[in-house]
Amino acid sequence: MVLSVQYLRGLAAFMVLLEHVGLKSSQYSGNVLSSWHVGGAGVDLFFLISGFIMCHTTAEKHQTAGASRQFFWRRITRIIPLYWLVTCLALIVYLIMPGQVNSTSGGTDLIASYFLLPSEQSYLVANGWTLRYEFLFYAIFMLGLWFSRGLGNVVVIGLLVFAAGFGFFQPQSGVWAKFVTDQLLLEFACGMLLYHYAQHATRLPMMLLMSMVGVGLGALLAVNQGVQTGIRVVDFGLPMLLIMGGALGLEKELQQRPVNFLKSLGDSSYAMYLIHPFALAGGAMVLGKLGLSHVLGGWLFVSVLLVGSLVAGYLLYQFVEKPMTRFLHKRPVATDLKQQNA
Repeated sequence: MVLSVQYLRGLAAFMVLLEHVGLKSSQYSGNVLSSWHVGGAGVDLFFLISGFIMCHTTAEKHQTAGASRQFFWRRITRIIPLYWLVTCLALIVYLIMPGQVNSTSGGTDLIASYFLLPSEQSYLVANGWTLRYEFLFYAIFMLGLWFSRGLGNVVVIGLLVFAAGFGFFQPQSGVWAKFVTDQLLLEFACGMLLYHYAQHATRLPMMLLMSMVGVGLGALLAVNQGVQTGIRVVDFGLPMLLIMGGALGLEKELQQRPVNFLKSLGDSSYAMYLIHPFALAGGAMVLGKLGLSHVLGGWLFVSVLLVGSLVAGYLLYQFVEKPMTRFLHKRPVATDLKQQNA
């Protein structure tokens, strides 16, 4: 396990959570998080991590029998079952109380919600939009497994950069065209580059690594204060790239002093990312009914929502996601693919 990456996964999910808690606070308790504007950068960090992890987990799989199929099967079983489960929960809420789902986003696309298709409307689980980019990246990454590791990664990075570059210089209007040429694809490419950088990062001077993290945090703070270019991969992606680059170089130090809470936060990051909108909506309504929204200037409201979401994510991970994934990875399809690679 790459501990620095595990910690960063937890950080990414927590940043998104904090952004959404701030939105709930503005609706119910006066917005005590009004100065926090960069939680969305957690998504950009997720994309960087995804590029890194795909290279890390397939390092010895290139040009092996069934590698592409095994890769895609594991990606599907890792992401789709829990996502569909939470989407079904959202569908029940939508059918009973349609006004509680995407009430301010211009409609909900039910079919796109389940199959992660590009759509002008929102998904039942609104933050599931990031998963369609993940699967686009996986589809492209599969092509690289047909080649040697070095050449395969060059091919994938080249395709990602070409698609994003085309979209930048020739902006697209159609929903599908915009999707496959989005600049966010660059962040997956950068994550892949970080994997190769990480092979040597621990040899870099400690001062340089700490400076990378510091500059990244400083850049994010500047963006939070309004110093922005308007280009997401620059405003959000670049600071997170620096932070991740510095953290990867500190891997040896982190391994010597592991922090269980941060590891657990990383473990449950996906479950928490999916379930926290439900925890926030339910918690906000209960606190509002009890007249507790403005207690302690709204900080009780924020604290309860944060803790509730973290607990909900951890419970979903421990009692649903982990056993479900373990079960699916033992299914015949996965077993057959493993035998082909034996």
